[in-house]
Amino acid sequence: MLTRRELVTGTAIGALATIATPDTAAAPEIAPTDTSGALAGTPLQDVDNAALRRIADRMDSMSGGVASVSSALRSNSVAYGFIPKLREVYTLFWRTNGKFPEFVEVGTDVFYDIYDYHVKQRLPIPVNRLNDGRMSITFMYTQLLVRVDQAGTYIGVPFDRQ
Repeated sequence: MLTRRELVTGTAIGALATIATPDTAAAPEIAPTDTSGALAGTPLQDVDNAALRRIADRMDSMSGGVASVSSALRSNSVAYGFIPKLREVYTLFWRTNGKFPEFVEVGTDVFYDIYDYHVKQRLPIPVNRLNDGRMSITFMYTQLLVRVDQAGTYIGVPFDRQ
């Protein structure tokens, strides 16, 4: 059996309700009650209304983020993370040379992002270890060579074997 505390704090709204409890400095002073339980001064309802307004404000601030995530999950596009940046680099090389690049050097954050993309899309993970000990992952016909000596968000200039 659930206790009242577990029931209230076990949901997203309940978590917001615990956050939205009014501060003692910001809350109006609550007058002491008499023996019948009636308030002698400011109504308790003002405190509840303040808490509900804070919950509504938090919900409004979260709704934009939730909408963008849900639209990304429902759309056909997989352009999130570093994928749009890689596509720009690929497109520039493609327009210049008439084909996709064979290699692009990337940082570790880009590598992990592409790895997670393959996991999310339930694709086989095409990771290889090169003869010089570096790791590569294939994405859109191009091998992404991991450069651990660069910044994690590094995306280098595409190139072919020569």
